[in-house]
Amino acid sequence: MKRDKDLFTYKEDGVQKYAYRHRYKNQFGKWSEKSKTGFLNENDAYKQLLQVKAQIVEEDFRELDASTLTVARWINMYIESKRNEWKPNTLTNRLLYAKKHLKPLIGHFKLGKLDRVTYIQAFINPMLETYEPGTVRGIHDFFKQVINAAIDVEILKRNRFTKIQIKTPEDPAANFMTAEQLVLFLQTMKDD
Repeated sequence: MKRDKDLFTYKEDGVQKYAYRHRYKNQFGKWSEKSKTGFLNENDAYKQLLQVKAQIVEEDFRELDASTLTVARWINMYIESKRNEWKPNTLTNRLLYAKKHLKPLIGHFKLGKLDRVTYIQAFINPMLETYEPGTVRGIHDFFKQVINAAIDVEILKRNRFTKIQIKTPEDPAANFMTAEQLVLFLQTMKDD
């Protein structure tokens, strides 16, 4: 007797075996599937199927827990939720920011555990070694949007990354006068 619509039987080398195939919609509304074959009896297949179904329900709730949700996973969820709102160039830039910069440097951190000091040490400082401050500022602004979205859906309580300043280093040449400027300055001072 079949206990669940997701259970089925098949024959392998003349032996009847059991399997399951469970289709479900993920948090983005897209169809996913979990399946396994090779069970020798229906009870084992059914128990495993129930565990899979429970795990799927658990993941839906646990996934939005800041202590277990990684920065990389939340960035993916945020981009997926905004994909249809952004123009193609914006989407391309955001995907690049995520793939090339944010995920490799801070993607492994838990969203709720990433603090300001760690963010500066693990992301801002290494980025400034390679990129111009304006580029780093742009990627940082995108990350602040990602964090604000987590606040909007009540995953986080506040944005710890809002008041981080990424300053453009001063050009040393800007602090010096040319010979003509110096002569003009000295004459002006002498006249006064």
